[in-house]
Amino acid sequence: MVPNSGQKQSKTAQTIAFLKQYPSPDGIEDWFTRAVCNAVAELMIIGLEGVPAADTMPLVVERFIHALWPKRDWKEAHPYTGAKRLYRSIIETAESGQRWPLPKDILASIPKVKM
Repeated sequence: MVPNSGQKQSKTAQTIAFLKQYPSPDGIEDWFTRAVCNAVAELMIIGLEGVPAADTMPLVVERFIHALWPKRDWKEAHPYTGAKRLYRSIIETAESGQRWPLPKDILASIPKVKM
């Protein structure tokens, strides 16, 4: 939590706060949106190349959510397509390349599982 010292928060801090409150789009489960938003918030602070501008982050998150959601049979507690795997896949994909990840690269680390 950022202490309130009467100073305005940085754009990054404002964007992270926004991501923590980001609403799930219609038809997308809340856990999925939370996993994406929490991972994107972490990506903003780990020093990657190609980080999108803070003011474009709502569009970036929307793109991630709508690009990832229809591509797998997501189940919150599933070890391969659940919240923890989604979050870790986003972070690990970015860390392994030291660049902002693309949805297709994230999906490459999440198996297609029939349930």
